[in-house]
Amino acid sequence: MGLFLVLLLLSNLLRAFRLHIILQSGQTYLRTFHVCNIGNLTNSILPLRAGEFCMAALLAKDLPGGGGEALSKLLADRLIDLLTVAVFFLGALLFLIPPGHAAQREMHAALAIAMSLGAICALLLAALALESSLVRLVQAAGRGLGRNADGIIAALRAGIEGLRCLFRKRIFSHALLLSLAIWLVVAATFFVGMLMFGLPPQFAGAILAMCFTVAGLVALPLPAGVGTTHGAIVIALMLFGVEFEQALAYAIAYHALNTGLNIALGLLGLKALRLNLAGLRRIVATGISGPPQ
Repeated sequence: MGLFLVLLLLSNLLRAFRLHIILQSGQTYLRTFHVCNIGNLTNSILPLRAGEFCMAALLAKDLPGGGGEALSKLLADRLIDLLTVAVFFLGALLFLIPPGHAAQREMHAALAIAMSLGAICALLLAALALESSLVRLVQAAGRGLGRNADGIIAALRAGIEGLRCLFRKRIFSHALLLSLAIWLVVAATFFVGMLMFGLPPQFAGAILAMCFTVAGLVALPLPAGVGTTHGAIVIALMLFGVEFEQALAYAIAYHALNTGLNIALGLLGLKALRLNLAGLRRIVATGISGPPQ
């Protein structure tokens, strides 16, 4: 149990460090760590990944581009996560799962995910390369509608600037290496959890459970991943011969421990930043346009 919780905490510490590198805000790492934990707390109690908007609101005053830049850098952070998980998914299917195994039938899903992520990256790179053209297009649309597009253009530039940061000071390479370490630690938590519950210790199964969980959270972002996390873990473990009852018990325990740690760290973050749950609710309601003073 102790090793399991240490690994969960280590993954949170590494996530905050990666975001701290991407932000380049001049703030302390400890503040970034608390903001990340508050975001996890918000995602644990509210749907639709509200924690990301809460984090953007908290980070807005630390960045020259405000909430738009904060949200853009958070998008870059999450995109690196998805790319890394796709790499682990493909690696598990190609190298860790024996040919003919039931899990190999999921290869078409892995290829679809990889192609989708490639398309997203291509669109983002196109936005970086065509910034001037996009600005002119927005200006023309504003004139055609008789509206002032300065606010939209400022938000667009802030968002693109947030993504462009990945290509400066070798930030992308550092963030990618950290992401590989993060998800290796997360996979280790699944593996250690399997040992705790006496399940067959298969690292490929742990990686597949991790990847299915991420896919479930992206497809159906419910508070704390209730339902999606359990279903994803159960499906992944059953592909490796684990009985339904054992897989469900493991999924419930894993989710409870993970969510409990996120809530505890989030409450600690609220205290450190002198916020409370009521203030957190206001932050989510106002969004990135109204960061707290």
